[in-house]
Amino acid sequence: MIIEEAKKIVVPRVTVKEKIHGHTTIDLFDTRTKRYERVEHDNHFTNGLESHLRDFGVFQNSPYANSTFTGRSAWKTLLGGVLLFDTALPTSPDAKYMPAGTTMIANGSFNVTNSSTPSELGSYNAVESSESNNSITMVYDWGTSGGNGTIASVALTTQTGGYIGYGNASLASATTLKNITENQTATPTNLNGSQYGAKRLYWNHHLYEAENGSYSPGVDTVVVKKAYIQDEYLDVFRTPADTDVANFETAYTFTLPEALDTYYNCIPVGDGLPSCFMLNLGGGQNVEEIPNGSTFKVYLLDVSDGSVEKIVVTNNIGATINTRYGFWFYILDDTYAIVALSLGGKWYKINYRTSAVIGEVTNGETSQIITSGLYLNRNNHVGANITPDLYSTGVESCCLYDPVLNRFLPTNGYMTMERNPAENWVYSSGLDALFYQKVTVNSNTNPIAEYKNPLRLMTINNLDTAVVKTSDKTMKVTYTITRG
Repeated sequence: MIIEEAKKIVVPRVTVKEKIHGHTTIDLFDTRTKRYERVEHDNHFTNGLESHLRDFGVFQNSPYANSTFTGRSAWKTLLGGVLLFDTALPTSPDAKYMPAGTTMIANGSFNVTNSSTPSELGSYNAVESSESNNSITMVYDWGTSGGNGTIASVALTTQTGGYIGYGNASLASATTLKNITENQTATPTNLNGSQYGAKRLYWNHHLYEAENGSYSPGVDTVVVKKAYIQDEYLDVFRTPADTDVANFETAYTFTLPEALDTYYNCIPVGDGLPSCFMLNLGGGQNVEEIPNGSTFKVYLLDVSDGSVEKIVVTNNIGATINTRYGFWFYILDDTYAIVALSLGGKWYKINYRTSAVIGEVTNGETSQIITSGLYLNRNNHVGANITPDLYSTGVESCCLYDPVLNRFLPTNGYMTMERNPAENWVYSSGLDALFYQKVTVNSNTNPIAEYKNPLRLMTINNLDTAVVKTSDKTMKVTYTITRG
């Protein structure tokens, strides 16, 4: 008898051929005392290079499909960004992004020069930088007014990620913003038959779609269908991408613990609860105010096991929540959420299990969130995970919300995100990718796609002793990559 070996087919990806070694030198020059200080340290390479070289199967996001990957430009795209942080970063194999609770002190990007705003962004020194067949040297400079603070770690990231950064504590942004999908070319898969509403989630290589984006009073069931997405594993028994929602198989018919008593929207929770939809109040249709001391309900629908959880939250913020133009309530994980008093109003972090108020969200310095028209507009809301524990907000620009520091900070980037038509981004830890969906009201071309996260850390270099840059000092960071 012949026993055949079972074969799991993985979508092809490019791998890094050889070991490479990185070394960081930080030079500080005190303009007052004329003294130099130098710190040097070797780095740890993450698996970020391999992660960024994937093509995502049916989404055809191969780096070689982009013109920036031609000739000798690959290293500029993949390693052409630098980030400096105030604390040491974890270096385990799972280390992928700056963890919440950390502050980015400075950043730089290949071929970008900056002399003023934002103060975190340095200048690429093309004169002192170099490349050869065996080594690459990248040099970045900051003047006395830039990159000030305690520096405990340095990391290389993508060219785009180095420009966008992890939030500017100076509360300023670059004049020109970069799209988070820059230097990537993905082929979206269009779904037929979808309705208005960000009602899809990606989990375990499947796309789940709720039957409706909104639900009326009296409804007590929610039907969710699913389709297999061949973005990492090839299933030879299925079509690569079944784009007609009518052909999706039914995953669950969720039975709610009670009939809905008002209007609700169905949205994915995000990476904090990656397998869950949330039924959230449909602001503007019926409920317009939640007074202090009153309660509201949300329902979690888990596609991993078909369970339904009803959560009753008491408004203990001390002010009325106005939902006329939308109910801005976003779950971060299995304990915490943030909620806004109104569109464009103050945000608060709460424990939605106990209704305890943790505190008002700040912009890092004051008790008010950013009020510039670039950051606060009719669409401004926390709309997506950008990393496993950081969240994005904004449309014309992208701010980052840090749940540990409970603050918003602006970046030098943006994500296309609209309400009409609805666009939605969710980071998936399982795939280490940004899942994008666009849902229109009267259209049969509703694309979904997957993108690599440009903020991925390619190297991590934790210094033995932190250095402090002050306004009396200039700084030069030299990062050298050589064959191992």
